[in-house]
Amino acid sequence: MNTVNHWFRSGDYWLLAHTDLPDRPGPLGVVVIPPFGWEDVCSYRPLRFVARTLAANGIAVLRFDLPGTGDSSGSPSDSGLLTSWIRAAGDAIVEIRSVAEVAKVAVFGIGLGGVIAVSSVASGSDADALVLWGTPSSGRGVLRELRAFARMEQKTSANGAPPPPSVPSFEAGGFVVTPELERYLEGLDLPTLLPRPPLRRAPSCFRAMRSPPTANWYGHWGRRDAPFSSLQARASPI
Repeated sequence: MNTVNHWFRSGDYWLLAHTDLPDRPGPLGVVVIPPFGWEDVCSYRPLRFVARTLAANGIAVLRFDLPGTGDSSGSPSDSGLLTSWIRAAGDAIVEIRSVAEVAKVAVFGIGLGGVIAVSSVASGSDADALVLWGTPSSGRGVLRELRAFARMEQKTSANGAPPPPSVPSFEAGGFVVTPELERYLEGLDLPTLLPRPPLRRAPSCFRAMRSPPTANWYGHWGRRDAPFSSLQARASPI
């Protein structure tokens, strides 16, 4: 197994990527779309372990930093950031096809990364399978989690509430959520993004880690008439 650290272009951004290449490559590659903010920090090493484990089993994996995050170019205050993230997911699919020379690509989104993955597939990205993990069924679900995190930080701060931000936004775990990003997320509803079966290019089902019965994810996506079903973690072809 060999890890290639490289940059690739996505619109106006240069994105840092790490591609784990198997010694005996197979036809399948995986693009990991990371979660946002503190979840991204906490999941970095576990996702690296997952990537290298897959590579040891013949599956190439590309991990990358989204525009305005990590070591990629850009700023959290950039205009149209969510649109740039969605485009970056599609460009990452093209990149792994080039770097790893794979025939099929599965997109693996975690948290907000799952919202980005679904949005990217809905906009026409050339993915062959879709896997989500811990992804709410809407952008509002992501915002609820981020706002709850921000309020918890304020209450547990040793000095009380933090000083007001220099720009209209809120912070969750030290990561900025701008009003523009809030508006974009407010309008995202995952079940409406993808056409329902039996259209050939639509995911026929969706399998992710089972959410608690009370979670919005399970209630919204667990219906029999939904385009996806919430089952145990397993990729489903598009």
